[in-house]
Amino acid sequence: MTDNTINGWNEWSKHVLAELKRLNTCYETLEKANSSEHIAIRDQIIAVKEELKSDISISRADIAVLKVKAGLWGAAAGAVPGIIALIWYIVQLLQPGG
Repeated sequence: MTDNTINGWNEWSKHVLAELKRLNTCYETLEKANSSEHIAIRDQIIAVKEELKSDISISRADIAVLKVKAGLWGAAAGAVPGIIALIWYIVQLLQPGG
């Protein structure tokens, strides 16, 4: 008898190989599941990224509009004292003895 027959390795080798095949099948199943989950998550990230890009574009346009309005209000606020000063100057010129 050979050494393998005496110590029972022939029986155990079949069991070990069957267990390795089972574990490999489990691993492949998990890998496929993870892969599909990763694809779903990646697609969600891409969708959120596109939504954020859109929101940023809208915000930039809103900021540009606000800058123009602020400039106009600033010009108007600066013009009011100038107009008042001009009117005051004209009134002073039109007064007798002015």
